[in-house]
Amino acid sequence: SYIDGTIVSEVKQTKSKIEFILEENEGSIRTLVVFFLRDEFLPQRFIDLKNGATCTIYGKKTTPAASRNPAQFDYQNYLQQQNIQSQLIVNNPEDMECTGSAIINNVYEKRNRILNYVEGMFSQEINSWMRALLFGDDSFITDETVELFQRWNLSHLLAISGLHVGLIVSFIYLCLVKLGIT
Repeated sequence: SYIDGTIVSEVKQTKSKIEFILEENEGSIRTLVVFFLRDEFLPQRFIDLKNGATCTIYGKKTTPAASRNPAQFDYQNYLQQQNIQSQLIVNNPEDMECTGSAIINNVYEKRNRILNYVEGMFSQEINSWMRALLFGDDSFITDETVELFQRWNLSHLLAISGLHVGLIVSFIYLCLVKLGIT
């Protein structure tokens, strides 16, 4: 079987996987599409993935099982809270064909260019903090660091320190409005 739809989220790429949300053309069902990277080689069809692209993906949709143990992470509930009904794991790059993009994709591309620029300027540890504090991408912060912040009850510092970014953006926005640029 196959799924036709449009990518409605940022295409997120980590060291181990690529994932995005696909909204199907029929009934606006949202599916989380995941491709696990097996080696350093990234197929061209994944490099060209963009927000707003129209895709045809061959595969079988599944619904994750609900949590069966008390206090266990419930992945099915997590997806439902994001209005995602199912997931699809792509095993073969040839099983997916996507074309086009949306205007918002330009914002994502600029963000990624800035992230790549910052990555080359600083060490890996500083880069992970810059990504987390300025862009909200905490995927590069190690689990040990997160656990350390939680153990020492310092997580609120990260939330508060992000306030300065909001203040700077608000100041720039107000200046642009005063100049007549909206």
